[in-house]
Amino acid sequence: MIVNLSILHVIMGYPPRIGGAENQAELIAENQSKNGHKVTVFTRFENGFKRKETIRNVSIQRFFYTNFKGSKEITAIIIGFKLLFNHKKYDVIQVHQGHFLSSVISFVCKLIKKPCFIKIANSGEKFDLNILENTRFIGKIALKILLKSKPYFVSITKQISTELKRYQVSEQYIFEIPNGVAISKKKFDVKKRFNSRNVCFFGRLEGIKRPDMIIKLSEYFDESYEFHIYGDGSLKEKLTQLCNTKKITNAFVHGGINNINEILLDSSLVILPSLTEGMSNSLLEAISFGVPIVATDIPQNKFITNNDLNLPAGELINPDDVMQWVLSIRNLLEDFDKYYEFSKNSISLSKIYDIKKTSKMYLDAYSEILEDLQLNY
Repeated sequence: MIVNLSILHVIMGYPPRIGGAENQAELIAENQSKNGHKVTVFTRFENGFKRKETIRNVSIQRFFYTNFKGSKEITAIIIGFKLLFNHKKYDVIQVHQGHFLSSVISFVCKLIKKPCFIKIANSGEKFDLNILENTRFIGKIALKILLKSKPYFVSITKQISTELKRYQVSEQYIFEIPNGVAISKKKFDVKKRFNSRNVCFFGRLEGIKRPDMIIKLSEYFDESYEFHIYGDGSLKEKLTQLCNTKKITNAFVHGGINNINEILLDSSLVILPSLTEGMSNSLLEAISFGVPIVATDIPQNKFITNNDLNLPAGELINPDDVMQWVLSIRNLLEDFDKYYEFSKNSISLSKIYDIKKTSKMYLDAYSEILEDLQLNY
């Protein structure tokens, strides 16, 4: 492996902005920095954030402004020019998400002859290249530029790899690397957690995530079961009003949080009723704390029940069958032996997704391509 790389991460949003892609980018960047690499992040500026700062040895630079139509595209072009005029500082460029920004950066990387890796984390109707293709006139042009620039792709699931191949992306340009999670070293009492009957949802409060399902489910349980909704989004006020209107006393809307680890320590179950996901950060964080899962039966969640270790860490449910959700939650929180097995399996399964391992997979991919480039010159 090539040591002491200078790695540039490019993403449209970066923490403290909240989001799955943002959290994963931060995990990868900071882990690479811990391993002695020089890591820089180019992202967009937002109100309340600093233009330049260094956090845990990761240098962050924020560009332009976001609050009007077309600002993302303008930001992408500005970042592209910044890379073009400073490309000698970087050995490899990692883009997170395959949208317009990735088209600009991959084109610049082709000009400067630097390896570009684009992470794709969504499949199905949310598959990044599908979205580009269906985004007005500029999207089709951006997709054509992206594919002709021949970047390398990081696919977090086999399904995404299959969808990339439908766009004629060669297998040699695809690296399968799952999302990662920081493994918790905190101890927990499984029996106490089981008895607490705290059922939790973590995520954006938007329609596609179906947080209202949590309130609907709470109506089938008495007050010995508590249903907690953590996250921010456009539905927050509506969900709070729904609880008040229905006089529901065992469902609580908490809003955004900064202490998810502390909450997971006391969570009995994590439920995820969303209709589409990449590889959910919420599920990865839950299994790293040994919390069993009840989630929608969609391809992106299959790793919970069908994985290389053959260790189920929860149950997958038909999204529209409310009673199946109710029975799954009730059965898990009334059968300690089954609950304990899922909890133990969760811990074992999470080790596959340890950020230390997945970050190394990125570094191995970078080194492989950089070594090939050196041999060809």
